[in-house]
Amino acid sequence: MKINYRTTEEIRDWSLQVLSGEQLDDLDGGIDTSKEYKSLLHGRKPDVKKFSSLSEEKKYIIDHIKSLLELADAETICLTARTNRQLFDDYIPALISAKINYVLLNPDTPEGENSGVRLATMHRIKGLEFHHVIIAGVNAGIVPLLYPDIENSDSIASLRKEKCLFHVACTRARDTLAIVCYGIPSQFLKIE
Repeated sequence: MKINYRTTEEIRDWSLQVLSGEQLDDLDGGIDTSKEYKSLLHGRKPDVKKFSSLSEEKKYIIDHIKSLLELADAETICLTARTNRQLFDDYIPALISAKINYVLLNPDTPEGENSGVRLATMHRIKGLEFHHVIIAGVNAGIVPLLYPDIENSDSIASLRKEKCLFHVACTRARDTLAIVCYGIPSQFLKIE
């Protein structure tokens, strides 16, 4: 299938840059190439923002979610991060402080829960789709997540998995994608 119905051409194009240099199996005995793929939807380019501190990043996220809520239903917005620790330590307290309702997506989340902005790790949103996605805390040491064995022979495979995970998280967005970091950005980001 060479036509992308899920996301805009601009989000698809930006997300593919994360995978540049990687050879990916096409599951038909060859190497996948993105040259023939296209999206039918068009929209804004992803917003990539770097902040000096976590508090500045959280302020942007809250302001961005509030502006989205003026135009979109809460359940069409997803805030995602690489780890549960980030969600629980950094972003849930910010949402609570701003009085923004959220639904933490996990295997126990009731089907059809409509009471707030979606919140999940990058792993959890695989296979899901949202109109608006915010990927938070895309910092060095977190994306890609540094594992204790990163120096061993599996480090290339680990880095590839992390690139693919980040790519998949980016492509969960249908209409808008915001990627934010603070301090030292991830090596996957090209900050302009």
